[in-house]
Amino acid sequence: RMGIRPLSAEVDGLVGPEVASWSLPGPPVAVRAPAHDERVAVLCREPRGAGVVLHVRNAATGEVIVESVPLTEAPDSLVDRSPAGLASSPDGRWLYVLTTGYAADNPSGEPSSWLHRFDTGRFRTAGPPLELPGAAETAGTPLICGSDGACWVATRDPGAGFAYVTRVVYADEPTVEVQAPYFGVDGPVRVAVAPEGASAAVAVGT
Repeated sequence: RMGIRPLSAEVDGLVGPEVASWSLPGPPVAVRAPAHDERVAVLCREPRGAGVVLHVRNAATGEVIVESVPLTEAPDSLVDRSPAGLASSPDGRWLYVLTTGYAADNPSGEPSSWLHRFDTGRFRTAGPPLELPGAAETAGTPLICGSDGACWVATRDPGAGFAYVTRVVYADEPTVEVQAPYFGVDGPVRVAVAPEGASAAVAVGT
């Protein structure tokens, strides 16, 4: 569930009682206020455990903006996805959603991740998702949007020991501007983007 609870930093960190709460369509994985207003987007795992939904609500009024946008293909699809991360553009126009999983039609059997883009005006997808190599892990830093509007995605293939940090820029379509490989990685990948947005520091477990 999600709710409203007043916090005060002026009175010894006083935490007030919850004043409102609402059910979610599944266990939450990430939350974001993408458009710098009262609307809050929550990325959830479907209750049955295999699937991704996006829920959007006005946290001030409780109004449901979007009850449940599925980001998992139909049951007969060849793709199985799980939720991984949320980010938003600096101007609040775009919400980015990262999902991860396996595609049965991939002969290598390696995991993949998909970067989706939503227009925050109506929370509709803006084109098909961009597929990237490797699995995104919530224990690391799977998705960040820099100050210049580019997305940084961290993924890895646990079985092969490979990891990737990919910088994606958007014009009419998403473009992989840089993809840096890492080898001998045995843990989650963490990324810190520089203030100007064009470079990043990367920490990997070896």
